[in-house]
Amino acid sequence: MSIEGPEAHILSGQLEREILGRRVDACTVQDVARLQRTEFVNRDLRDFDRLIGGSVSIVASRGATIRIGLDNGTNLVVGPEYGGRILLGPTQGPAHLILRVDDEREVGIRLTGMGSLRCELDGELSGNYVYSRDFSEVPDPVTENLDAVSFDRSQALKTLLVGKDAVVVGIGNSAFQDICFRAGLHPKHKGSDLSAPQRNRLVDAISALVAERIHLGGKTDFVDLYGAPGRYEPAMGTNRKNGLCPRCGTPIESTALGGGRVFYCPVCQT
Repeated sequence: MSIEGPEAHILSGQLEREILGRRVDACTVQDVARLQRTEFVNRDLRDFDRLIGGSVSIVASRGATIRIGLDNGTNLVVGPEYGGRILLGPTQGPAHLILRVDDEREVGIRLTGMGSLRCELDGELSGNYVYSRDFSEVPDPVTENLDAVSFDRSQALKTLLVGKDAVVVGIGNSAFQDICFRAGLHPKHKGSDLSAPQRNRLVDAISALVAERIHLGGKTDFVDLYGAPGRYEPAMGTNRKNGLCPRCGTPIESTALGGGRVFYCPVCQT
């Protein structure tokens, strides 16, 4: 279950309502040896003790990353973009981190793939990869107008929309496939191949996808802070393997692209 910009935005808003202004009374970190080896979690787990005693002064998301900032100069940077759950407690199932606030509620966080679950001081934030990538000057389609974004580059659309060199933040492979479908574009196009009308369709598709995913509470494989599942059913992706295009009924095809498989309609996407 990947977390992209819309889902991070949903979780951030819910966390803000539940824990903003509240004091952190305890922080438990467990079962993170595998994540520590890849630097997804601090090497020294005593770093998380710095959160205790601080009050939550900011909860914000940008791209697929969530920052929980405290008034004592510490931050919890959560980036569950390749899979994870953040649930208001009492926590259900194993959690990598359990944050207890005001001795009355818990937030449990577990990563199921690559990401970030790190405690950083204010001065260390710029060294956190997912934070510096997403809390940057690169536009976020969740909150910003994309009309001024230039897609006229000799790079593949996936490179333009997904990853560290993307011209927007918060778009993963799932969103990429639906954006291409909505815009009627073959996923192997380069940005420089697109006509002005095609680029306009691309911008419109990004904005519409983000808005709809937020409105429907995220993708169907996502659960929010309260355990409620999302209602957005992706139009393209592994859920459509061996299926038919929802628009024209043509058998859906897939191709290897950017280290993964991308599904598309050979008739609707040219």
